[in-house]
Amino acid sequence: GSTAALTQEQIAALTLDKVIILYACVGALFIGAAALFYFSKKVPPGILIEKTEKANKALYTLLIMTGLLITFFAPVFSSYNSPEQKKIEAIEKQIGIRNKSVDSTLKASLISVKDTMFYKDFLKNKTDKVISLQIDSLKTLSNDPTFTANLDFVSKTKEAIKEDNSIIASTKHPLETYRMKWLFGALAVVVVATSLLHERQKEPRRMGCHEISTNGFRYAGTFSIRWSRGNHCK
Repeated sequence: GSTAALTQEQIAALTLDKVIILYACVGALFIGAAALFYFSKKVPPGILIEKTEKANKALYTLLIMTGLLITFFAPVFSSYNSPEQKKIEAIEKQIGIRNKSVDSTLKASLISVKDTMFYKDFLKNKTDKVISLQIDSLKTLSNDPTFTANLDFVSKTKEAIKEDNSIIASTKHPLETYRMKWLFGALAVVVVATSLLHERQKEPRRMGCHEISTNGFRYAGTFSIRWSRGNHCK
């Protein structure tokens, strides 16, 4: 079946619980990865017998990245409790009340009209031109003063909602810009940390003299190899 588009009221009614859980899982993933680097001491037998070196640099990088991500995400989450956000939510709630009032008014006035397009979400998801044309079309149905007054109420409500949406847009733009700055900062942290970890993996491993001697006898096969100690292996 087809999927209906989300209305502005449905989007406004969405809670942040799922988003918070998602970012909490991401943070737990980073902490788990850091713990894996820190506590990883052994690998399956047959791959590497020697004691695995602790990846301290990788651990510190992941811990720093996790701390920075928390720092960058905290203002984003706190902005959803800001006065600007509460103002937007209050106006959106008021718009919902206005829309329901218009629908109930039209439904009571258009008893003989069976087409629900005239009294169900009449002011939603439409341009001003379309709404004005529909109101003009309804005015031709009756000259009753009550009916005319109801249509005037619909017109005034349309203008009030238009003004409310303008206030929401002017308030939401700087708020979203503020959030995007912090989110881009978090993205930069991830990119830089990932690059550092990648460069760390590309660094050649420096082997000690004892390890070279052990590996020499282990992988020499039928050859007899003896590694002599120079001045650098004291």
